Amino acid sequence: MARRTVTVTAGAKVNPRLVIHGRRADGFHELTTLMLGLDLRDEVTVSLVPGAAQISVRSTGPFATPDIVADETNLAVRGVRAALDGLGQHETALHITLHKGIPSRAGLGGGSADAAAAALGTLELLAPDRPHSVDTAVTRALGHIGADCAFFFAARQHGAARSSGRGEHVEPIAATPPWHVALLTPEIDCATPKVYAALDLAVSSPEELRASARTSNDGSQSAALWSAAAADARALLRNDLEEPAERAFPELRSWRALFQHLGLDHFRLAGSGSSFFGLFDSEAEAESVLDDVRAEAAARHLGLRHAAVHRPAGDQLLALLDAPSIP
Repeated sequence: MARRTVTVTAGAKVNPRLVIHGRRADGFHELTTLMLGLDLRDEVTVSLVPGAAQISVRSTGPFATPDIVADETNLAVRGVRAALDGLGQHETALHITLHKGIPSRAGLGGGSADAAAAALGTLELLAPDRPHSVDTAVTRALGHIGADCAFFFAARQHGAARSSGRGEHVEPIAATPPWHVALLTPEIDCATPKVYAALDLAVSSPEELRASARTSNDGSQSAALWSAAAADARALLRNDLEEPAERAFPELRSWRALFQHLGLDHFRLAGSGSSFFGLFDSEAEAESVLDDVRAEAAARHLGLRHAAVHRPAGDQLLALLDAPSIP
């Protein structure tokens, strides 16, 4: 019997390296970034429903916040559309349920992960034996929705990737580094467009952008990162969006001051924020540090949305479930 529902878990991500090469004439920024999936997850359920061809969506769970829209602009809806376009099956009515375990506007890619998971769920529901060319076309379409969407779909069996261009060119990397990742999300919503606007860069020529990419030495740094112990990996972390994020959202500076007070200067911003992460060799050490951060944050009246230790997602970045684990 054909399935009528498919559930996909969708991991979060952090960017161990994010290097901005300059601003392009089309308004986007040329970058190179390493992306690592984590085992902090949403669950995305795609269901066949009766009625006219339309896509509906609802959000549940601890992070089903008001900024997650329930219309055609929802990234999961757009992910389903990308899959239907790839299959040429537009006369299909589907419902998406998002169980949100990933905070939004936090630099963790939750909406993008949902788009990729919804696309994968739709493909598995309607065409489980599809040719590989369909997935290639869907990856391309997801890249037009958002660069992180392409990462989650293309790297779903690898867990990490090197992305370039504006992030839509994805080179999956099979990487499960040894670290335990202490992840925390303040009660601050960071809108990505505002962070990029704060870069305030003049437009660079294509030649200048290529030269910047060549001289950034990112390839050798990237190769060394994945197998490094935590202390060595910390020295290779980089995020060129940290300073503009702090200019756009000055509340982040209170957290940077907290980290400096605790001797945790190695914590980096995740993507465009507001989450921060630190790398540790053991779970116990990471948990102990998070306990210190929680206590200091409470003393300074700084609110937290999420604080926990996570592991790299590996080949479970997007994973099919036989049945939803959350009612």
